[in-house]
Amino acid sequence: MNESRLFELIEKEANHDLSPDEEAELKRWERRSGGNAKQVAQLRAIFERSEPVVPHLERDEVDRAWQGVAVRTGIDQERGLRGPSRRFVWPLAAAAGIVGLALGIVTLLTPGGKMETAEAARGETRTITFVDGSTVRLNADTRIRYHVRGNGKREVILDGEAYFNVARDESRPFVVRTDHASVEVLGTQFNVWSRGTSRVAVKSGRVAVWNPEETRESARELLPDTRIDCTDGGCDDAPSPIDFGATLGWINGRIVFQDATLADAITELERIYDAHIEVRGEGIAGRTISGTFEKKAVSTILDQVCVSLDLTLTIDSSRFIISP
Repeated sequence: MNESRLFELIEKEANHDLSPDEEAELKRWERRSGGNAKQVAQLRAIFERSEPVVPHLERDEVDRAWQGVAVRTGIDQERGLRGPSRRFVWPLAAAAGIVGLALGIVTLLTPGGKMETAEAARGETRTITFVDGSTVRLNADTRIRYHVRGNGKREVILDGEAYFNVARDESRPFVVRTDHASVEVLGTQFNVWSRGTSRVAVKSGRVAVWNPEETRESARELLPDTRIDCTDGGCDDAPSPIDFGATLGWINGRIVFQDATLADAITELERIYDAHIEVRGEGIAGRTISGTFEKKAVSTILDQVCVSLDLTLTIDSSRFIISP
């Protein structure tokens, strides 16, 4: 869901104008990740605080207020913000007492600069090249916000999975942030997976990782072919060895499962192929599967999975059904 649509739904919810379909759409997006839920909660809280204290403003008053915010933040007054309406942004800024909306959706970092957004939808991957020469490959159903300038700050906020190849710069660390991990490098190649929990795996160079609730001084150092997992409770005490060939299967056109439950494997296949897959039968979703599959048609992959688990695959219109 893009920023414009999210602002629209939150605004309608606050005004009790959500249709049943829109309410369902918002709930689905909110449940997709902890980061999404946090963004929605922050928006709701700020909007609720704004209503009682912000009086009704006539259009010319709103325009004058908007111009004031634009001057202080460096927003292009002609383009404005893509998504939220002026009447929505102004009470938020006034009530919260902030120049930018530091919500991870529209983040104004400095006058004249803001975080940009890139995403890969379900069923696709995408590569982004930054001005400093670094690249990031986005896996399916992944979104990043970034501020990478030629001679300034280098920071990326990730929701999903991405592979980074960072151009070395001793004077400017490259930082990747997720809900559960902060990752700092000078120049290296590494993969970050962030869906509910976070996992950082290093291919080359050195990487420092710490939990956002910790200080930078507590960072764990990762070397090539090691990984570390981070959750709400913190990061692992020490890195673990990892098969990086399996970790990067998605980049090389392979789908790799290592002791994955069928439920988790199906979730990943739905992201990769933007498909609808159902599992029917008690206890089936908890079965585990390991294997490497070439990225062919989803029906071919599912047929191979079902053969390995002695299950049956049925195709019903656009749905794939797995059953005993």
